Amino acid sequence: MRFYNPAIVAYKNMDLDRILPKKAAEPKGGLLAPRKTMAQKAQSDKLSPVLIVANHMKVIRDKRNMINES
Repeated sequence: MRFYNPAIVAYKNMDLDRILPKKAAEPKGGLLAPRKTMAQKAQSDKLSPVLIVANHMKVIRDKRNMINES
């Protein structure tokens, strides 16, 4: 008998394109390039649990799609 697993439903319903932010191109570093403040660095390092799970799921989906396509 198969038990109800809510993780399966959540995995299928998670819309990764909507959850994960689009990565902007980082400006190249140089002597005259603007630098991030400590507050900006700390803010960018913090990820909510939803984003962490979404990042893991995106990697798994990408690898699975790559295997299924070949």
